[in-house]
Amino acid sequence: MIMTNILFVGNAHSAKSLYEYNKKYKSNQVNPQQTFDYAIVEGLSKNAKVTALSIPPIPTYPRSKCIYNPLKREKINENLTIVHIPILNIIILKMIIISMFTFVYIIYFNFINRKLKKQLILGYLLFYIAIPALLAKKITKNKIHIIVPDIPELLYGYDSSISKYRRYLINSTLFIYKLIEDRFDSYILITKYMNEIINKRNKPFLVIEGLIINEEIEEIGYIKNENTSKHRIVYAGTLHEKYGIKNLVNAFQLIDSKEIELHIYGNGDFSDSLKIISKNRNNIFYHGSISRNQILDIERNATLLVNPRPTSEEFTKYSFPSKILEYMISGTPVITTKILGIPKEYDDYLFYFNSDDSLTMAKDLKRIMELNIQDLIKKGIEAREFVIANKNNIKQAEKILNFIDMI
Repeated sequence: MIMTNILFVGNAHSAKSLYEYNKKYKSNQVNPQQTFDYAIVEGLSKNAKVTALSIPPIPTYPRSKCIYNPLKREKINENLTIVHIPILNIIILKMIIISMFTFVYIIYFNFINRKLKKQLILGYLLFYIAIPALLAKKITKNKIHIIVPDIPELLYGYDSSISKYRRYLINSTLFIYKLIEDRFDSYILITKYMNEIINKRNKPFLVIEGLIINEEIEEIGYIKNENTSKHRIVYAGTLHEKYGIKNLVNAFQLIDSKEIELHIYGNGDFSDSLKIISKNRNNIFYHGSISRNQILDIERNATLLVNPRPTSEEFTKYSFPSKILEYMISGTPVITTKILGIPKEYDDYLFYFNSDDSLTMAKDLKRIMELNIQDLIKKGIEAREFVIANKNNIKQAEKILNFIDMI
């Protein structure tokens, strides 16, 4: 079998490089997209030769002290090399340089692999990556496959704390996205409903909800909650009111029990309100943002993990919360609202709220906390085993590779 050579353009960064960037520039720029992209390329590298062209996770000057970051190559394994795009870290110039470098590198990649089997994958719909890729295609004639984790016009509506000036800039770029989003040769989507919006020309598409990295799977103990009288329910994620965090907090204010506690981790537009609420409640605790490793440990030792995204919001059709897979891999049972973005194959492995209003959520949480602890542990184990078997990054990358090779 001839090995495919893949150029992946996105935000893939190893844990080591993210640590080094943060240490050097105090960037603290780790986000789910970097983890997701790295999981994709690491999985692809098991069956293909991958070059990942990646945007350095450095805030634009003066938010960081970095003015210039040079080209850097990072050899991850025999089949995976990450190329860190050089940047002049000044607003506008930064995007121009990234665009120019991407255009040139795509042509270079196609030239050096001109006699070999090759594919181009864009890890995210960034206009200053997508446009040079589409322009380069006119020269190289290569197909472009794009992974779409979010619909651009819906993504920025989540955060009500965005300034008017920044929202104006965002709205200006959405026009560009509408012009280019249907011009790719295939689409790898997070939910099937995305296809209705973004794939207007009915190009081939594949749905993957997300993935986990095999190397992050740890052995865990399943008797962790058996001998405690306290039930620790944990929410870890973005604290935007639109994500349903307010409804969850209101539900806990209806639960009159010292044995059931809500512990919340993260930041967002509801953070300030949450600080005030938690000071006046003895069953709600707000801890702010902590490291990913700490979060994973907390999730493994919780009684129940919760995802409260409202079912009435249109954007939930087009999203599969990455937290769901992170929660499931912990071995701790998960309760979530039944949003349309969650496929039926997950139904046996999750608890669902009967509704997303606060009163119903309170009743459902109390009902689950009355279950036998062994039944809860069994639910968590089954969910973990399902994710390990079906949603690891190697398995998901195989689906992607087989899909793009058929086009």
